[in-house]
Amino acid sequence: MRQNRREYFLYHYNADIETFGDINGIEAYAVLCQYRAKWIFHRFAVLFPIWKMTVKMIKYIIMEFKWTSHPFIDYPIKTAFFIAVLIIIGILVYYIFQAGFYVILYSLFFFLTFFGYWFPTFYTVNDEEINIKRLFMNIKKEWKDYKKVYIDERGFFLSPFKEKNILMKTRGMYIICHGPQREKILSFVLKMVEHSE
Repeated sequence: MRQNRREYFLYHYNADIETFGDINGIEAYAVLCQYRAKWIFHRFAVLFPIWKMTVKMIKYIIMEFKWTSHPFIDYPIKTAFFIAVLIIIGILVYYIFQAGFYVILYSLFFFLTFFGYWFPTFYTVNDEEINIKRLFMNIKKEWKDYKKVYIDERGFFLSPFKEKNILMKTRGMYIICHGPQREKILSFVLKMVEHSE
């Protein structure tokens, strides 16, 4: 019986022969519990970093929102009206100055002025920062830079001041936000600005 117990320990718990040379009764049970705990620890210790990394990944998946704003596509009626007005103004500029050079300058001016309208803007917000990507431009801001959120039907404005200030329009940042995730995004933004104070 003792020989069988010793072989069982050696096989299942990788113990030394000297450890179980004279083992029986309560001592055998105590050693069994000790090696069983050791066996469980070594098996599951490998999984702990994986579990920790998985929790971290889940956290970032849940606490991150991505969306795209492209007014040129999102508002087709407004876009058609806007282009028609620009064409009419361009024709007037040509007849007034009688030179195509001024029409080119006019076109470049309005193209650069409404740059965010012609091309899409990609927004990403998470628990660390706000990321705005446009053509040839990438803006990253931290939540601690903002103290107040103003919400309207098109999106929200992030202000670095707790109270309204004449400088907030130049130092703040307006973000267009619409679509099915709008309410979740606004709730998340309000929470992040509140916690950053």
